[in-house]
Amino acid sequence: MTRKWNNRGYFVITNRESIYPPSWRWRIVRRGKPMGVRIEGRGFSTYDAARIAGSRALTEFLDQFELERSRVD
Repeated sequence: MTRKWNNRGYFVITNRESIYPPSWRWRIVRRGKPMGVRIEGRGFSTYDAARIAGSRALTEFLDQFELERSRVD
């Protein structure tokens, strides 16, 4: 399991599923308390593919999160 941290407390977990055939998945989580929604991707054939996809999803999520915060403020 690998964790990629950012400065906002959100990070990506990448791990291997134990189904056959084995595949990799990623999930975005928040440090400290649950997010209330699950953001994840499954079915990647390699660790690197899952890690890259998770990192891209985290970047997109944080960009959209910042846009939403700027609209509210």
